Amino acid sequence: MASKKKGKGEVTISLEQYEALQTELSTCKRKLRSKEEAIRILHRELELSQEEKEEFSRLMNHMKDYYLEGQSPNDSTDYESLEFPDQSVDRVTQLEGLIKQLRHKHKEEVQSLKEKLSQARGVLMPSPASLGTDFAEEKARLISQLEAAQSQIMSLVREVQSLEDEKEEAMTERDAFAGKCNTLNKMLEERVNDKVPSRSTFEKLLDENRQLKLELIETQADRDSAINKIDRYKRTVERKKNRDTQNQAIQFMSSEKLSALRQSVRRVQELEVLANSLSEEVKEKSLALSHSRKTNRLLGTRIAELEHRLKVLEISGLWSTPDNEEDDIERGKQPAISWGEEEEEEGEEEVVLVEEDKNGLLVQGCVASACSKD
Repeated sequence: MASKKKGKGEVTISLEQYEALQTELSTCKRKLRSKEEAIRILHRELELSQEEKEEFSRLMNHMKDYYLEGQSPNDSTDYESLEFPDQSVDRVTQLEGLIKQLRHKHKEEVQSLKEKLSQARGVLMPSPASLGTDFAEEKARLISQLEAAQSQIMSLVREVQSLEDEKEEAMTERDAFAGKCNTLNKMLEERVNDKVPSRSTFEKLLDENRQLKLELIETQADRDSAINKIDRYKRTVERKKNRDTQNQAIQFMSSEKLSALRQSVRRVQELEVLANSLSEEVKEKSLALSHSRKTNRLLGTRIAELEHRLKVLEISGLWSTPDNEEDDIERGKQPAISWGEEEEEEGEEEVVLVEEDKNGLLVQGCVASACSKD
């Protein structure tokens, strides 16, 4: 519930009544606006009707003056064919009737012309509804034809380009063959003029052939030797690079100007390059160590297998050891192996060779004993 005060007295109005009053007020305002619009429209129509009335009055006065002046009997206008309501009526009313009849006749003519125009438009421009699906099908067909024509044009353009390229190649070949033909003609003319070639000319040609073959062989040998030298130089340069990096690292670590060198950007870059080279060298060393560990592991397993075989042979009686050879075995000498009745010393001691090449890589080898043939 909502309450509103008016003056001294109090009037209580509910919310629904207030909303109804607001809606009624808005409807009244809309009606007022519509009435104003209607009044404006009527005012405009009144002005138009007044203008038409003035125009008709001017036309009527003009016709009245023209009629009062009189016409000749040979005048082509037949006013008697028009139906006047009464001959005794005033001439003004007669003119009004004449104007109405002329207006009606003109309206009929305009209507007939509009009908003819609509018929002509219907004949010239058929509606899409009359066409139906034929119009869409025709459009799709024309679009497909256009696309096919475009693709055909592109293929023809490519073919023309390829034909032009072939034409250029044929022209170059023609020029080459023409040059060969000219040279052959000259040679034939020379031979015809000489008639019979002498034997000395053939011998000269053969000697030139032999010399050219020898020169070719020599050039090939020189090329191979040059390639070998280049490979050798590359290997030496790589080795020197590795040694130079090590020497540079040692010199740099032993130098006293380390703090001063850190301040220059160029030295920092050199340090980065040096660190990268050292890291690569460390990686290579670690890889070589891993390979050496693997080879040592394989050699250890091989030695264990050989010891096991020796024990088996000793147990089976194939391995004979004299009494005085126990001390020699402890000292590292090789005992003899007896096979059946014949005793022959076969094989060599197993030796594990661990060497270091020039690049600092570990190389390991093993000389297997003859008993590994088992």
